[in-house]
Amino acid sequence: MKDDFNELNQKHRKILNYLIELHIFKSEPVGSKTIIENYPIDLSSASVRNYLEEMEKMGYIYKPHTSAGRIPTDKGYRFYISEMLKKTQDQTLEIDFLKRKLDELKGNVHDFLKYLAQFIADFTKKTAIVMLPKIDVSKPKKIDFIKVSKNKTLVVTLYDYEVLENKIIETNEDINQELLNRFSNYINDRLAKHESIELIRENLLSEMRHLKDLFDRIFFNLQKAIEERHLLIEGEDNLLDFPEFSQVEDIKKIFKTFKEKAKFVELLTKSLDKKGVRVCIGDELSTELNKAAVVLSPYGSDFTGGLGVFGPMRMDYGNIIPFLVSTARFVDEIIKE
Repeated sequence: MKDDFNELNQKHRKILNYLIELHIFKSEPVGSKTIIENYPIDLSSASVRNYLEEMEKMGYIYKPHTSAGRIPTDKGYRFYISEMLKKTQDQTLEIDFLKRKLDELKGNVHDFLKYLAQFIADFTKKTAIVMLPKIDVSKPKKIDFIKVSKNKTLVVTLYDYEVLENKIIETNEDINQELLNRFSNYINDRLAKHESIELIRENLLSEMRHLKDLFDRIFFNLQKAIEERHLLIEGEDNLLDFPEFSQVEDIKKIFKTFKEKAKFVELLTKSLDKKGVRVCIGDELSTELNKAAVVLSPYGSDFTGGLGVFGPMRMDYGNIIPFLVSTARFVDEIIKE
């Protein structure tokens, strides 16, 4: 959003805002007559048409057909988004509802964020993106070991934000439950003293050398599992309702991007380089997603995570932006508690 749009006068701005709002609502090209019929504007249809022609030359709108109205270009959407960013306001009703939900979940941040992903998808009727707080796998809060069968151990690991990870590890030898309990107590005693995983591992070599293989495999597997769970995506099917994604190839590209979570997280993280809500549209995302847009609002210090909405460029930014900003502010508060 580097453009300050100085070439637009006040009438240009007003008409362009009206045109984009109508296009978002109607999903069709908008002409001068439609603008006059829907908004209080002290101009004739011919005058509005002249302004539209000027903005078409500037690159804010274009005609998809010779006899049709006009629709916004990427540049037009960027102008509209810049206007919406000036008008963010609290969503009191939605935040009050989310506070009650957090209480129902007994303050469990991780469970709340999983619920929030679905809530955002339902509220916006688009695809919700929740980037979870970064978890330091080298600093678990507690680890328990449970024998499930011969040579198989269930490892239950608790992290910050009440993130719980269950993983079955196959071992080279059969380990009885009594030894697993001693192993768990040994590790948890040291975790409670804030010892690092590396220091625990070094001491483990001398005291429980035969459990070294289990210890090493635990943390290799948990690291991978936690990284995969860093991103929540809900409401993918909502995209099928938009004409912009009616082509099978377009929706395939989007779903492929969602599936490749590591690359998608990298793409989103770049969008969180700036403070405050960030909107990326079309080619700002990638050539594969040039018909789409993402609204992303960070939360936490040093961009701990982010809340976002993915959909077509024709999004209701006027509602989505303030909703995400207010919700991210609420999440920011609860992870600091």
